[in-house]
Amino acid sequence: MILNFYLRKHPPKGAMRTVEKQNLANVRALLKKRGVPNVSRLDYHEAIQTLAKRIAAEGERH
Repeated sequence: MILNFYLRKHPPKGAMRTVEKQNLANVRALLKKRGVPNVSRLDYHEAIQTLAKRIAAEGERH
């Protein structure tokens, strides 16, 4: 039980939590709608940064 608590607070490097996996799936879906190529090759942080750049660019156009 203590090990489970520790692993929840300190996951192994490279391990993604369920929430992060769901967020990544949602971010990838939004990027696909915006026409970004090779969405499946982006990791978690790259996908979020790319989405943020796209949203900022859309905001400047309007």
